[in-house]
Amino acid sequence: MTVIIYSDCCFFWQLVEVEEEFVAMANSDIAQLCAENILLWQQFLEAFSCKDPVHQHLARHHHHLRVRPVLFQSVP
Repeated sequence: MTVIIYSDCCFFWQLVEVEEEFVAMANSDIAQLCAENILLWQQFLEAFSCKDPVHQHLARHHHHLRVRPVLFQSVP
């Protein structure tokens, strides 16, 4: 009976060690993905922000959204 309890305890600690390794690896991978995402976002902003054609397109689009006629207005 003591041997079974001892082996169960060893198995439990092996699972804990494997789980801790998994959590550490997952945290490391998530941190790496976040860092890569930040770099990609910076590259996107450098490529498209403060560019005249992009700014003009967005201004035109925003203007059309603001002045678009509303077909079904409720009359008070």
